[in-house]
Amino acid sequence: MTVWDLLEWTAWALSALTAGWLLYDAVMTSRRYSEEFLTHTIEDLGDANLVQTDTSRREGERP
Repeated sequence: MTVWDLLEWTAWALSALTAGWLLYDAVMTSRRYSEEFLTHTIEDLGDANLVQTDTSRREGERP
């Protein structure tokens, strides 16, 4: 196995890990927040009094 083959396999592995992380993050985000919360701007949220559905956050933790 040459250095280039090793670099190619490493690049594919990093690509697969990135894709897996993106899918995991998408699933976790959709579980934590409602579709309505995710599709509105901050200004809309203030007007509609929408409430964030994630109640597991600790005080002072950023969304």
